Amino acid sequence: MPLALQTPPRGPTVELRQGAPLEALDLRDNALGDEGVSAFAGGLAGAPKLETLYLRGCCTAAAHGALAAGVSASARVVLCDLSTTV
Repeated sequence: MPLALQTPPRGPTVELRQGAPLEALDLRDNALGDEGVSAFAGGLAGAPKLETLYLRGCCTAAAHGALAAGVSASARVVLCDLSTTV
């Protein structure tokens, strides 16, 4: 499975394994929160084919910096929807 959700004592984490064939991911309106989106962003480099990412309503602007760094590391994301975040 290219996307694995693990629940350590501190909360959920997301791991994207290198070479995952993930091209689009829609997480709209999920309660990821800023911490969850930041953790997710750290794994984006492990999804080299990811081009489309929908995160509408998942986080506040506080997570945008971490997300921008993750998107930059992937170097392939061409659409990242953060609309209606607060």
